[in-house]
Amino acid sequence: MAKLATRGENPAVIGLNIGQSWNVILPPVYRYLPKIHVDSFFETGELRLSSFAQFSQHSDEARNDANEGSSLLVAQGDGGTTSAFVVNGERAYILCGSFILSSEIMSKFPGCDAVIEITNPPNFAHEVARQLSGFRHGVSGYCIYANNRILKRVKNGPHLTLPKDGGSVDMKDILRDVGEIAKEEDLFIKKSKFAYQAEYRFVWNVDKREQDVIFLTAPKARQFCRRVDPEEYS
Repeated sequence: MAKLATRGENPAVIGLNIGQSWNVILPPVYRYLPKIHVDSFFETGELRLSSFAQFSQHSDEARNDANEGSSLLVAQGDGGTTSAFVVNGERAYILCGSFILSSEIMSKFPGCDAVIEITNPPNFAHEVARQLSGFRHGVSGYCIYANNRILKRVKNGPHLTLPKDGGSVDMKDILRDVGEIAKEEDLFIKKSKFAYQAEYRFVWNVDKREQDVIFLTAPKARQFCRRVDPEEYS
C-alpha cells in the first residue's frame, strides 16, 4: 500500500491580488542534514546559512557548483540583442532544501540522516531575516535547471539597443535594464545534472556578507518546521 503524504500543519497559502480571487499553495521544503544539526535546530533554533562562495568548496559532487551565482543574461530589445555576464549573490546568505521527501535524494548528501520539514516557507524565511544583521531583502523559489547558465528574456527596454539617431547609451543603463529583466532568476539557475534534487532555495541579501558560512539562532522559525519521522521516507 502506498504511503500517504504527511504534513505538519495546513499548507502555506499565498493570496494573489490580480483582480480575481486566486491562491497559491506552497508545498513544504525538506532540509536534509546530519541528525546532530536537526537536534540543535529544534533545541535552540540554530541554523547554518551558506553562500555561493562556499558551494564551490564542497568536496562532494552533489553540493559542488563553482558557477553558482554567475550567468550570461541575454536581453532582446528593439532592433537588437544585448548580452551581459553577471555575478550575483555576492552579498547573500543561502539555505537550500528540496520539495521532494525521498531517501534516494538524502543518500546523495554524505552524512545526512535526518530531515527538517519547513511547513511554511515564507514565515520561516521572515523569522530568519529578523536575525540577520544588515538584512536588505530576500527572495525564494524553485531552481531552474538547464544545460547552461544562459538566461534569455525577450522584452523591450529603453536602453537595450543604441538609439537610431546615432547617439550613445551609458553601459550602466544597459546593465540595469538587463538586470531588471532577470528579476533575480539568475540566482536560481543550476545545471541539469542536479535536477534530481528538486531544489527550493532561500536567499537573504545583506549589506555586507562577512563570512562564507554563518550560524545564527532563530528560535521562532521552529514553529514553521517539524522533525520528519524516518518512516515517512524510508
